[in-house]
Amino acid sequence: MANSPSPDPLEAGQYQPALAPPPTFKLPQEFRQAAVKVDNIDSLVGQSNYEDWADTMKRVFRGMGTSSIVINGLAPAENASTTEKDAYLTLSQSALLIMMQVVSKLILQKVSKYETPHAIWRYLHDTYYVDNACSYIQQWNKFTTLSHNFNPSKPIHEFIDSYETEWERLYQQRSSGPANGYRQALRMFLSFDEAKHDFLLGALVKHYLNPVDNLSTKDNLTYAELKSRLYSLAANQQLATAADMALITSKSPASKKRKQSTNQNAKNTTSSGKTDIKWFTYCKKDKKMPFEGHTWTECRHLKRDQEAKKQQATQEAAHITMEHAHTSVSSSSPTA
Repeated sequence: MANSPSPDPLEAGQYQPALAPPPTFKLPQEFRQAAVKVDNIDSLVGQSNYEDWADTMKRVFRGMGTSSIVINGLAPAENASTTEKDAYLTLSQSALLIMMQVVSKLILQKVSKYETPHAIWRYLHDTYYVDNACSYIQQWNKFTTLSHNFNPSKPIHEFIDSYETEWERLYQQRSSGPANGYRQALRMFLSFDEAKHDFLLGALVKHYLNPVDNLSTKDNLTYAELKSRLYSLAANQQLATAADMALITSKSPASKKRKQSTNQNAKNTTSSGKTDIKWFTYCKKDKKMPFEGHTWTECRHLKRDQEAKKQQATQEAAHITMEHAHTSVSSSSPTA
């Protein structure tokens, strides 16, 4: 027997809970309008700097108290008080003026047709924020090469801030493929605190070999605790870079002794800037070439002459012995 379709809840008279009203703008009890200077904010020029620009502007709008208006698009309720409506209008106008100052002239022409800051924000997001397979891989490449841009002369918190920004961007990117695609699996991987912890150590090990080696042996150290340890080491000037360690090693007594030994074995340089060259007087006197570049202990000519003299002395000694023997025989023979 075929199953009959279930009756519609409304037709069956079942109770339906009322839908929650949409969130509306609420005026803070201590409302103060914040002044903002945009001189140090780079203007939005397009897709190339949209994400950096958007992250900066989110902080600006939170500081102004206009984040709910610009980003979330909240508006006062119909029965809102006149004070709330006036405050909403003031904040919206302030946010609108700010946005007009932090976009390029070309983009300003495109957004001039929108009347609210939230409409401008949505347009910019839909136009310049790219979330596809290509942009996702590019973001991974950007994240995994962060250590190449590390500058030990700058405070370490600047690098960690950049690290966290890129990590969050990877995590927030939605998959444009199926729900069980690799991007969803990577998103789950990025949710692990251990992964964030280990990636940070991996990015710093090239520059802070000894501190990272010590921190990596600390079991059950969370990412927040790791970051706190790094800040503490930097504040106490205990975060020595690989270059610093090399400098310290070069100033050690053992290193100085090795350096002195090397200097003693090196060629001496004269005050005129010319290097002293070894030469042998024996070869120079007898005009045996070459006489430069060696001493008497290394001279092949001297060794050859000494061998020749030894052979000549041996031959002369043998000759004298034979003559002496012949004379002795002659003198001892009887006379006729």
